[in-house]
Amino acid sequence: MRSRPRHKGGGKAVSGIVKDDTGNPLIGVTVTVPGTTKGTTTDANGTYTINADNSESLNFSYVGYKPQTIHVNNQSTIDVTMSEDNTSLEEVVVVGYGVQKRRDIVGAVETLSTKGLEERMGSSMSISRSLQGAIPGLTMTFSDGKPNRGATVRIRGAENSIGSGGSALVMVDGVETDMSTVNPDDIESITVLKDASSTAVYGARGTFGVILLTTKKPQKGSAKVTYNGTFTFYKRATKPEMVTNGYDYTTSFLESYVNAFGKDPSNINNVFKFSRTWYNELARRNSDPSYEKWRVNNRNVYEYFGNTNWYDVFYKDYTTGHQHNISVTGGGDVASYYVSGRMFEQDGIYNAGDEKYQQFNVKAKGIVNVKPWLRVENTTDFMYRYSHQPTSHTGISTTPMTVSRMLNHQAYPVALVTNPDGTWTYAAVLNGYAGFAEGTSYQQEDKFTLKDKLGVEIDLVKDVLKVSGDLSYLFSRNTRERVTNMYTGYTGPESTITVNESQGSTLQNVRYDMNYVSSNIYAEYTPKLTTRSNFWAAGISKRRNTAP
Repeated sequence: MRSRPRHKGGGKAVSGIVKDDTGNPLIGVTVTVPGTTKGTTTDANGTYTINADNSESLNFSYVGYKPQTIHVNNQSTIDVTMSEDNTSLEEVVVVGYGVQKRRDIVGAVETLSTKGLEERMGSSMSISRSLQGAIPGLTMTFSDGKPNRGATVRIRGAENSIGSGGSALVMVDGVETDMSTVNPDDIESITVLKDASSTAVYGARGTFGVILLTTKKPQKGSAKVTYNGTFTFYKRATKPEMVTNGYDYTTSFLESYVNAFGKDPSNINNVFKFSRTWYNELARRNSDPSYEKWRVNNRNVYEYFGNTNWYDVFYKDYTTGHQHNISVTGGGDVASYYVSGRMFEQDGIYNAGDEKYQQFNVKAKGIVNVKPWLRVENTTDFMYRYSHQPTSHTGISTTPMTVSRMLNHQAYPVALVTNPDGTWTYAAVLNGYAGFAEGTSYQQEDKFTLKDKLGVEIDLVKDVLKVSGDLSYLFSRNTRERVTNMYTGYTGPESTITVNESQGSTLQNVRYDMNYVSSNIYAEYTPKLTTRSNFWAAGISKRRNTAP
């Protein structure tokens, strides 16, 4: 089936140059449109280009400089002069073992605060998608738009990270974690370690950069309950413009085939029968909409003369999703707590097959000051994810095929979805829609994770020497059930065609279990010699991972 992409406008192009107070161009300034996922950075000349509507604004941010927000209005060129923000040099940044002030950091580090995350979350429902365009040099790529799809994270290069290949290491509160399993509402800050100095703490795992996610800590005081929820409509950014008129489609195919081979085809795509008699009847019925779109020929076989838009048959115009977050925090000088929960659900994009995605998160964090010099902290996380999606097959193999491939291969506009008696047509069986509607071929995936981290801090010399240790345990279970079944269509009132008949029905059950244990002990030494004393840290880390 032929298609032509149709792109929806993302606003007009706005460009400009960003300079500092002395007139020098600034490289790597982050330019974003608040409330959207649109973002870019300035190049070596300080210039940028971004699409934005007149009603939107541009936000300019750069480490060490005061951020600016400028309304687009009717401007197509916006030049910006940024002023230094000396207070940002005192910002505390998470860097592996402990924290440091930004002025003391010599490596390439970028941070994103809670406020920055809230502005970017919108309806993306995942941290990884919110980070797109948020931090210079950080590239997030996805193979598709499924809500459970994890990102390939690369730092300083779209194709290669620091070095050749590989993905950045992601740590949540010091434990290696899949970002898609984390509740975005629990995140306090995100730090990106960009250069090879990250290997000093994380070894070979940090070769391609490190992303550190720090979750919220308990707040002292009376219990504070917070709730937020969203209901979102999702719509495709682009939609192919399909050729849905059966006569136009067949005429184009016929012209191409005759020009290539010098004769009429006997089939369209080796399946749909073609003859001049049928083609002339198609032309006659196309000129008069009152004619039926089918008939039974003298061989007792169905012939079709339809104008079917198979894209609209398979796909919804839009889908919906909703999420609910609730958290409770409080405590006193001795003990404090933070408890949160999240439910996220998104419907599928298909008109049939009962596609659905759900994710549930529960987190509990507590801090106890046992002694003025001894603190104990424990964090426990649960996550459960469920996804169900219909699958389609070629009839030759039980390996699932994408809908787009099946549409290109077997979705002829002249064919109908069902026969006059309600049975499936040959085309509906071959392109997979029959299996979608019957719900007998599908893939279901479940993921459960349990994570617990116990940490202890001891002040050997108050504000000068501190020793910390932690023990983390992560259990992850992934299960997948893949089912394929035979389904039957009719090429005539008494003629059937069964897909997967040669393979029969199949059932595949797969389970992956992983146990991960990590322990760390490190010391922080901050000599109080001057008001700008340096921070020093040294530590030992040990990990054990058991997985099939």
